[in-house]
Amino acid sequence: MKVLLANLANDAFGVSPGTIPLECGYLKAYAHQQIGNDELEDIEIFRTAKTLVDAIERSTPDLIGMAWYQWNTYLTASVVSYISERYPDIQFVYGGPNVPISKEGCRKALLEDRHIDYLIPLEGEIPFVALLKELMLDLNFRSTGKEVLGVYYLDASGLVIGPEKVPNFTKDINNFPSPYLLGLLDEFLEDPELMPVLQMTRGCPYSCAYCVSGSYTDKSVRGFEMERVKAEIEYLQANAANRSIRLADENYGLLERDVEVSRFIGHMHEKTGYPAAVRAYTNKAITKRMKQVLLNLRQLIPMNISMQSLQEGVLARIKRTNLSHDAIIEAVRWARENDIMVTTEMIFGLPGETYESYMDNIDKSVKYGFDSLASGPLMMLKEIEVSRDGTYNEYDYKTKYSLAEKGYTKFYDFESIEIDAWAVENKYFSLEEYIRYRKFMFLFDIFLLHGYFKEMLYMLDNNGIKISLLINTIIDNPKAYPEINQRLGVIERSVSDTLYDTEEDVKEAFRKMSVTDGSGHQTFSSATFSILQYKLKGELIRDENIDQTLSELRFAALEIFNPGVGVGSRAFEQQLDAVLDCARIVVVPFWKDPEMSVVFESNYDFPAWYRSNYQIPLTEVRLKKARSHQFTIRSMSEYQLFRNMHRSHPFAEQAEMFFRTFRTNNIRRFHVDSISRKHSLDVVQ
Repeated sequence: MKVLLANLANDAFGVSPGTIPLECGYLKAYAHQQIGNDELEDIEIFRTAKTLVDAIERSTPDLIGMAWYQWNTYLTASVVSYISERYPDIQFVYGGPNVPISKEGCRKALLEDRHIDYLIPLEGEIPFVALLKELMLDLNFRSTGKEVLGVYYLDASGLVIGPEKVPNFTKDINNFPSPYLLGLLDEFLEDPELMPVLQMTRGCPYSCAYCVSGSYTDKSVRGFEMERVKAEIEYLQANAANRSIRLADENYGLLERDVEVSRFIGHMHEKTGYPAAVRAYTNKAITKRMKQVLLNLRQLIPMNISMQSLQEGVLARIKRTNLSHDAIIEAVRWARENDIMVTTEMIFGLPGETYESYMDNIDKSVKYGFDSLASGPLMMLKEIEVSRDGTYNEYDYKTKYSLAEKGYTKFYDFESIEIDAWAVENKYFSLEEYIRYRKFMFLFDIFLLHGYFKEMLYMLDNNGIKISLLINTIIDNPKAYPEINQRLGVIERSVSDTLYDTEEDVKEAFRKMSVTDGSGHQTFSSATFSILQYKLKGELIRDENIDQTLSELRFAALEIFNPGVGVGSRAFEQQLDAVLDCARIVVVPFWKDPEMSVVFESNYDFPAWYRSNYQIPLTEVRLKKARSHQFTIRSMSEYQLFRNMHRSHPFAEQAEMFFRTFRTNNIRRFHVDSISRKHSLDVVQ
């Protein structure tokens, strides 16, 4: 029997998302362990549609397994349709987060797309092997209506066959071999564009209504054996061309074992520089073990106190409980004492959230002293509670659609685009407020997502000027702030022009574009808001523009401090100029080879202010004599790799890749005092 596996990524403008297809590796490893090679040909794995189609033309498979995600929904459907028209006897099985986790949901999905032959919800190794064994006995077993462990399909009469309750069989995940250690993913590790994904545990104990994992009924968390995890990390260190790692655990730091893993990674990073960067979803609760994980990896990951909203009514509606106010203050205080960055996340568009309450969220968050705040609009993902009919209709949600970031694939006579669905309106906020939110967050990102103007933000807040007031003032007075509003105007037009009422409208708009010539990437980017904003952010901090950007921010602050006069007190202006000087040197010029460290003179003790969590006025750390402050890049190797890969690209493409890939802990320079201590010496008391 011949089987292929595919986790398809759009690739017209670079593979997106650029990660290793680990889930396909798990399926292949377990299938070959359970079924002899005499019965099952070597399973091939594919990341791009063209390579999959080419392989089918060389040798037709009996079954193709498709990994079904939000980011490849349309590509997967288009490729399967394309293949089915040419090879009608090939069968398809889908697995992944897009697969419904109810029998009725599976029935609807199977009826909506008759190219799908089988669906496997949740973890797929055991059902996948069970399906292979049945197909080996009879490729047409569906006509018998026989039930297969954990597999859903339609019988000849159109009735769905499968268990009434979706089972989860994998209590002991150590039964599944490591695809890395077996060498099954080596061809992908050789590609520097693909980031390795490391999974140490499976499962999530939480029930958040905006998250796919929150809908799973099994809340157990299970881990792979420690020696296996360490061996996989060593294997990646020795073999991966991409020197970063994505940790796939949904709550890294939840378990005691995570401390040992973090210590192992931290020591490896100190000795070898690997990994150069780590991407992780850390545990929501800041426990003692989470603190130890953070100490061990302080140069690689921040403390993340995810909140989504600070409005009690909103939190109740999405079934979420945040840390208490006192717990957040204590966690941030501890992080400051240990020179660990602190980040948070919020979502605009949740049930019950208004534009005004979201501005309140922003201002309250500033009071906590976060180093970074990531905010995104609510996406209507498949299989999240908010997008289901009951909740969707209760809050009068309206959805608009757009081209997805880098969501384009073309080869031979095949063409596909990816489409995102956005919650742009409900009974609590209007479409106009959604667009205004997008403008607001574009500028706020530069302050506190990327942290370039973080010091200015906290200095103003200490002087009674809220960041929501500053940015909304700039938005409402475009003539007074032309450099910034030139970009905000592009943002407004882009959001309006790139949102469509239906998916078909997106497709029709795309048909009118020309993306096959040399300027195809630029054309596609201009029609994709998320990509366009990267370029605009880069423009505001570029050498030739940053002075004007900071000048306009200075003027806005002075106008608010002393309306109609445009000047402040001497003390206020001295503080303002100090933080603006700081802003100039923390920006790392990604468009050229950057200096690792930069020194500037200041009359203020910035490290002492940082350690206070910005809770005291800058005037209280004024020095009698100016001193030199050294700000440096945390991981120069990450910048060297970036420059090696992208130095020849146009500025817009460099900006896109930079803001897509660099994270809070290395996107700017930091004061040397805050990164000089060695994490391996620290133990949580």
